[in-house]
Amino acid sequence: MPKLIPHRNIVLLVVFLSISWLINAQIAITKDSPGLCPNGRIKLSFADNVPNITVYKWEILRNVSAGWSSLNDSTRASISTDEIGDYRLTIKDNLGNKMASNIITVSPLAAPAKPIITKTPDVVQICQGDSIKLSTQIQTGALFYYWVFNGGNSAIANSPQIYVKKNGFYKVSVSDGVCSTLSDSVRIDYKSVTEVKIDSLPPFCNVNATPVNLIASPTGGKFTGKGITDATKGTFTPSVAGLGKHSISYSVSAGGGSCGDITETRIFTVATPPANITTNTGRTQFCLGDIATLSAPASMKKYEWFLNGNSVGSNSKLDVAAGG
Repeated sequence: MPKLIPHRNIVLLVVFLSISWLINAQIAITKDSPGLCPNGRIKLSFADNVPNITVYKWEILRNVSAGWSSLNDSTRASISTDEIGDYRLTIKDNLGNKMASNIITVSPLAAPAKPIITKTPDVVQICQGDSIKLSTQIQTGALFYYWVFNGGNSAIANSPQIYVKKNGFYKVSVSDGVCSTLSDSVRIDYKSVTEVKIDSLPPFCNVNATPVNLIASPTGGKFTGKGITDATKGTFTPSVAGLGKHSISYSVSAGGGSCGDITETRIFTVATPPANITTNTGRTQFCLGDIATLSAPASMKKYEWFLNGNSVGSNSKLDVAAGG
């Protein structure tokens, strides 16, 4: 005849099995990269979908003989590391229940070979406005080439060569989509350090506006373009230029040699705002005693109305009760 188990022992057995299940329940951790790039870091994360977590314990297994080691500053749902090895996470909630994660292996990855930039022509200085070809060797594999100018990414990507006109520092980064390698910088200078500049002017609002001498630096250059009536002084005459946008250039000698002149260009506008008048009825005759409303184009900054040569208003609309 089978032996009966006392009721108290049954209760203890159920509690033991419940605690054992909670300890062995597994949570999932992930990594944000297939592996660890040279001189890089990798992020390990837990989705944090367990409520009331009070303890996070990240551990690393660097080698089997040393066993698992706790990581410093590992009390969060994610860590960033630069070490290879096996990683795991243990969490505990406010009731003391523990859960262990899967084990993730962080392995080292190889980066593309360090690129070398060559210049065509092989010079350090170029004339302002000229271009120079920068290129790097094409490496095997599906790689991307990102050019960097003065520390910021250029708009040209996935090309082993570019043509540049600006003076400054250039680098190229070769990437396999995970790891990247950056070249040493190459500096390009202008043969002439002269910087040519023309000061801007607001639009001329009348073709009969007073001529203006444009200001440019350095001195000693010549002005050209429609509306320039004195090439040395830079006199711009609106009546000669006429209505519209006009391209005015200022050229200064680069000091001889192969670079020639350095030229800067500005656009100057001569525009006459429309001053058309409309009436509220579309007619110019009214019955005696009626009030006529006259309107000028909207969105102007200043208005001045004249009746028979005398100033009578300063708004975009004018009510009149007399002919004239």
